[in-house]
Amino acid sequence: MERAAGLISKDTVRWVSLIAHGRLKCLDVRPPKEFQKRHLYGSVNIPSTTIAGRWFQLPAKQEGFVVLEQDGSSIDEKEGGSCSEQLQQKGWKIEGSIRASTELWQWIEQNGMIEQGESKRLLFDPSPHLKENISMIEGNLRKSEARVLDVGCGSGRDLAWLCSRESKIRYKVTAVDAEKRAIYRFSSLFETLGLEDHIEHKQIAKMDSVGKWKCYNMEGKRDINIPDLSTSDLMKFFETSSTTKPGKQDEKYDLVVQIRFLHRLLLTQTDQLLCDDGFLFLCTFVNDGIHDYEYPKGQEHRLELGEAAQLIRSSSPSMKILKEEVGFIEDGRPVQVLLAQKQASVH
Repeated sequence: MERAAGLISKDTVRWVSLIAHGRLKCLDVRPPKEFQKRHLYGSVNIPSTTIAGRWFQLPAKQEGFVVLEQDGSSIDEKEGGSCSEQLQQKGWKIEGSIRASTELWQWIEQNGMIEQGESKRLLFDPSPHLKENISMIEGNLRKSEARVLDVGCGSGRDLAWLCSRESKIRYKVTAVDAEKRAIYRFSSLFETLGLEDHIEHKQIAKMDSVGKWKCYNMEGKRDINIPDLSTSDLMKFFETSSTTKPGKQDEKYDLVVQIRFLHRLLLTQTDQLLCDDGFLFLCTFVNDGIHDYEYPKGQEHRLELGEAAQLIRSSSPSMKILKEEVGFIEDGRPVQVLLAQKQASVH
């Protein structure tokens, strides 16, 4: 053990220990077969040849991580340099590079930090504010299976985090986004993580200025077979076209997530989306009167302080605001963080 460690740099020894104890992230860019044969406990495999199509699965650029790589590995051979060097050139914060070697694997195995097979860990983190509030949400759902709707789902990272983590609740998800590439990335991510059976529905759709939803096919073209839909009709459409087992579904949701997405009219329809005791989690850009930032531009994409709570309350007297505060995302921009619950009807 001492002899093997002597052949490994002090930095590598330190990095490996931090990774194995969950205090530093590690991207293993070796081919899948090599990763499954043996890998460092806590590492995540994205082969170097596939990274160019999976940028969204990497950590935020503000978060440092280590790359475990073989000699000669690169994202783009034309650019030159190793995989870790190319990532650094593109703006990621690379703490260091660990070179795969026989001595490294011997030392890792001797110290009980080696794993085999596939790994379903995530390199990225969800919205930190969703992560902070999920315990309160789950503590009040009181069920073993819950339905989630993510409007403006992006690449599906928050949904993937919900479905892949250890939880007493099994989530069934519906993903909606106006961008074709977002739904493709969502599908790819869930397939990579083996989470396809969590998907109820995925839809390219956009709400217009009068509250009607326009649906698009997977080519991004207007679906002429689906008329403009109200929010309640969209929920019914999801119910009838669910990819889960046939049978009647409750067309409303236990949790609705809207992160970095804003449509004021939809906020006034919150009660139409939620089951009794269901939650809305909102986290989107706000003018806090203190911080100036360039993007997103325009009031269409930014709330005023207190505005979201007012819009949500207008949807129904049953909507109760549980939490309302200003938070910040990784790059320092302010966001309105709001958690609301639809109170059960009293008969």
